[in-house]
This record gives sequence, C-alpha cells and structure tokens, in this order.
Amino acid sequence: MKVSAMKHFPLTALTHLLLLLGLPLFATPALAEDINSILARRAESPLPDTVGYSYKLTVDIKERYGKMRVEGEIVLRVDPSQPPGSRSNVLFTNIDDSLYLAKYLQKFESPEITTSNLAEAFWCGPGDRQSQSYLDPENFTVLSENLTEADLEPKPEKLAALVLKSYGDTFEDGDQAMKRLADRIEGRINVSKPSGEIKRYSVRIKRPLKTEDGSKLKVMRVKQFCVPAPNGHFRVETYGINIQGRAMDTRFSRKIEMRFSDLTPLPMAK
Repeated sequence: MKVSAMKHFPLTALTHLLLLLGLPLFATPALAEDINSILARRAESPLPDTVGYSYKLTVDIKERYGKMRVEGEIVLRVDPSQPPGSRSNVLFTNIDDSLYLAKYLQKFESPEITTSNLAEAFWCGPGDRQSQSYLDPENFTVLSENLTEADLEPKPEKLAALVLKSYGDTFEDGDQAMKRLADRIEGRINVSKPSGEIKRYSVRIKRPLKTEDGSKLKVMRVKQFCVPAPNGHFRVETYGINIQGRAMDTRFSRKIEMRFSDLTPLPMAK
C-alpha cells in the first residue's frame, strides 16, 4: 500500500516552503477580484479633487519652431492651496526667455486654473466621471492580468476622443479629426490591483497625421509613471511628451519631461 508523502511532510515545513517560494497560503477575495469588477467599483470612488501636498516640480524643456529654440530647465515649488498668482515659486531656471517662462507659469497662476485642475494633473487618472469612462469595460481590452496589476488597451476611438479634448485647438474639424486620429493612435494603461488606480500609461500615433490647418504630426508620444502618495492614492512621478511635425513648411518639435518630488502635506490635507 502506497503512503502519501504529504503525511510525512510536517505542515510547518510546507508553510515555510510556500513562503520561501513567494506563494500565497490563501487567495483573498480582494486579490482574486477581476479587473472589470475593480474598475466598476473604482468608478464610484473618484480621486481627490484637491492635491493636499506642496511639491517640487522639475521641468526639462526642448522646443523648436523653425530657427526659434527654447531649451533648459525650470524648477518650481508648487503650493496648490494658495490663490492664483502665488502658487508657484521659481527655485531655479536657466531659460533666459522671460516671456516663455511667464507663459509657462500661467499653468499654475492663471485665475482660470482651479484647484481641481491642479489635482487632475497631479493624481494618476481623471477625477471626473466623463473622462474616466475610458476605463469602462466596453472601452478597453484586457491584455494581461495577475494578482497585482492589469494591462489594458483602450479602444482607439476613446483614446482619440480624450486627445481631442486635451488638444481641441489643434483639431478643428470634429468628426473627421476623430476618424483620422482613431485610425493612427494606440495606447496602453497599467492599472494597480486591487485599488484600480493607474500606475502608468503610454499613448502614441503609429503613422503621421494631418490636421485641418495643413500641419503634419510625424511623432506624438506621451508617457506617464505613477507612485503611491502618502495618502495611498497613485500620483504622477514622471510625465513626458514628445511631439514632432511640420507646419507651413516649418519644422517644429516639443519635448517636455516633468518630475514631481519632495511632497510636503498641507494643513488639513485629506
């Protein structure tokens, strides 16, 4: 009669073996939950509509339009809780174009920029339900999924709509622009489990794209990486955009890399 080896394998030894192999002893409901269920729950729990931290923002800039060039670094200390006009403090810059610098600071200091706008740029994922709809199950394909994360591929039409929302002044012909862009755009989104928050994403156009005014985009790439903030929500760590093309027979390019660091909790931060 054969005797199972398990009977002679002490339970404590089996437990230690599982731990050494990194295998879970029990599958918890949160870890076992599929990404569609997680995102459905996430939709009912929007991200904070305030930042809750002051932070250092380092921006590396390389822009070109024909013979005109701007290249350098801007380092800011940003306090989103302050009123427009006093939110950003320039710690360092080697950009000598004062008009360009003043224009860039308007991204924080303009009276039209609300605390919610600043929060949407800080947290990883849209705070409003309409923009978050690209994470509805019908708008993406699950490429892979494990216990800690999932890789998603949004439908091109949804990605195109989000780009048009962000760069509406570049595309003026509505539905036709949507169709052209959807035919050329692709993206990937990595989502944390079980929180359902975005860890990173990338978007690019696969081939050149003409806009209504005759401009031609040859390259468009956007990448964002996120890390947990002290409150547990994922916030932007790095953001980069690379655009290259030609307008009115003039070459143009824009490459911007942004790094958020040195977070300090603000009074009454959530």
